[in-house]
Amino acid sequence: MTLPLFHQSCKHRYPFKLATTSFIFPDDYIPNVLRLAPFLDEIELLIFESDFNGLPSTEVIKQLVDIGRDSDITYNVHLPVDVCIADPSPLQRERACQRIFQVFEKLALLLPSTWTIHIDYSENGRRSVKEWQDSVDDGLRRLIRFGVDMTSLSVENLFYPTDYLVPLAAVYDFGFCLDIGHALISGISPFEIFNGLRERISIIHLHGVSNGKDHLPLDQLSPDDGEQIVCLLQGFTKVASVEVFSFEALQRSMDWLDRQWHQN
Repeated sequence: MTLPLFHQSCKHRYPFKLATTSFIFPDDYIPNVLRLAPFLDEIELLIFESDFNGLPSTEVIKQLVDIGRDSDITYNVHLPVDVCIADPSPLQRERACQRIFQVFEKLALLLPSTWTIHIDYSENGRRSVKEWQDSVDDGLRRLIRFGVDMTSLSVENLFYPTDYLVPLAAVYDFGFCLDIGHALISGISPFEIFNGLRERISIIHLHGVSNGKDHLPLDQLSPDDGEQIVCLLQGFTKVASVEVFSFEALQRSMDWLDRQWHQN
C-alpha cells in the first residue's frame, strides 16, 4: 500500500516550532514519529491514560530519543487526562500526582519542551472557585514533593476563565498552554488569553472549530478567527501544535497555514 506524503516540509519554516500529535496515522508512537519527523519541528506525545502499563516502553523511549537526535525533532508531552490534581478528595489528588509523576519519570529522557496538563473545574455547586483553587494549590504542592519542576508545566485552558489560575501561576511559576479550540468554543478571544498570559504561554494548540466541534482542520476556522490566529502566531516563538488526529486533517491544516502566513 502506498503511504500518503505531505506536500512540503514545514521544518524551520516559521518563527515558532510547528508540531502535531503522535496519533496522525493509525499506528504506534515510533511509526508516527518516523513519518512525521522530516516535515515538522516537534511531536506532541499524547499520553491520555495514566495506567503505568500503558506508557511507552523503555525501548520505545530510547528509540524516540534516537529519532529526535538523528532527525532534528523535539517532543512535548500531553499528560494523562483521566486523573486530576484538583480532585475534591485528597486521596484522589495524591493518586493523580503519583500517576503524573510516573509519566515524568518514564519520559524524562526525551527532554520535552513542555508538559501539558489539564486541571478540570466543574461548576456543579459543590465547590466554590476558592475551594477549587485550594485543591489546585494542594495538588501543585504534592507534585513538587514528588519532584516535578513547576516551570516545565503548561496548564491548558479548558472551559473556565484562565483568571482562576493566574494567582497560582504567580506563586508556582508554571506556564500555560493556549488551546485555540477551547477558547473559541467558550466564546473567548484567543487574542485576549494570549495578551493576558503572553510571557507564560509555552505552547499553543491549533485546530479548527465549526458548529461547536473542535480538533478539526485549520481550514474550518472562520475567516475572522483565522486572521486573528495568524496575527497571534506572528508574535510567537515557542511551540504551536496542530492538534488533529489524521493525515488528511494535518495536510489541510499545513496547507491552510502556509496560505494564510504568506498572505500576511
